[in-house]
Amino acid sequence: QTQNPKPQTLNPKPETRKQFMIVALIFVNFGANIAEAQISYTATAEQIQSFKTLDYVFTGLFCVELLVNMAANWWWPFWAESWNLLDTLIVFISLLSIPLEDIPGVKIVRVLRAFRIVRVFKRLKALRLIVRATVLSIVPVANTFIVLLLATAVFAILGKEMFSEHSPRFFGNFSISFFTMFQCVTGDGWASEVARPMFIEQSNLQNHIDENTYEAAIVEFNGGVAAFFIVFVMTITMVIVNIVLAVLLDEFLKAAEMEKMEQCLEQKENSAHISNRPTSPLEGLLRMLAGYSAEELSQRLQALFRFLDCDRSGSIDYYELSEGLSSLSLSPSVHVSLEDFQDLTQNLSLCNEQQKLTFSLFDTLVRSQLRTFVQKVVQDAIEAGGGGGEGGGGE
Repeated sequence: QTQNPKPQTLNPKPETRKQFMIVALIFVNFGANIAEAQISYTATAEQIQSFKTLDYVFTGLFCVELLVNMAANWWWPFWAESWNLLDTLIVFISLLSIPLEDIPGVKIVRVLRAFRIVRVFKRLKALRLIVRATVLSIVPVANTFIVLLLATAVFAILGKEMFSEHSPRFFGNFSISFFTMFQCVTGDGWASEVARPMFIEQSNLQNHIDENTYEAAIVEFNGGVAAFFIVFVMTITMVIVNIVLAVLLDEFLKAAEMEKMEQCLEQKENSAHISNRPTSPLEGLLRMLAGYSAEELSQRLQALFRFLDCDRSGSIDYYELSEGLSSLSLSPSVHVSLEDFQDLTQNLSLCNEQQKLTFSLFDTLVRSQLRTFVQKVVQDAIEAGGGGGEGGGGE
């Protein structure tokens, strides 16, 4: 069966080789930045110049890629995409760093070129999903962080009031107390470096032993200090921090679901676009021929062949086929390109040695296309009926 392969090539956002080349280029550039940072203090003048030249090359390539993208999506579609805005900003910083790299005080502009690696987020679906989930979770997580901040401040005030006299290095004022509580939130040695030394201080042993060897001393257990830190760790670290993680996870799942829905919608649009395209360049002719019986079809094909055979040579070439069919009043109208002719004749394998179609070859070609067309119509009807049947079954 002869099929037109052109609809199979439709894909508005294909993962083409170009995308992989750009991703590879970004990673190579990032590797060059790492190598330059590694040997910056020991690099020779030749190595420094080599890295500069390499950076100019990368900057030029990224600039060209951005201009091509801008030209392909001119004008509003380009600026409406937030990732394109990020690409433009990064490329602008890269271009700006070239004339300013030797000016004192603006070295930070050159350092910002390392953010080129961020451009890879746009082209890798998994990374793009993480970034999208993070952005969507900013407001919910910010609300949770406010709760965390207020709870930490409350415990900082309590700690200052309760322990400032005996433990001024941890709770001397609100700022020190708040930083101590923040250290406990992070889990960085809150028991060994904060709570246990306070047992010594609360036991009035701090004047009798070295702070670095307090483990050797006999320390009395202080229930007030222990209760304060246990309640704080249980409330903040094990509850509120986990709420932050739960919010992040929830937003990530929402972002993943939104990404999946957008992909499904895009696939449906692509499928609808493909299904609306002609299944064959001869569709207008095939629609007319599909209503005839077998005997009438043979008669119609003979009459059509005689109409197309302008020179009465007993065979038709591409030009006779194309001009003859385009002159017919068909819906949709038929316009056969040279590429279509090659597809219809299976790369001219259905033609004779003169690359022409005799009646028998023409008859074989049209019947083959008609068979494929009818099968497609029946398949679409079955799918439409199946969808309706499922809906009725649900009721």
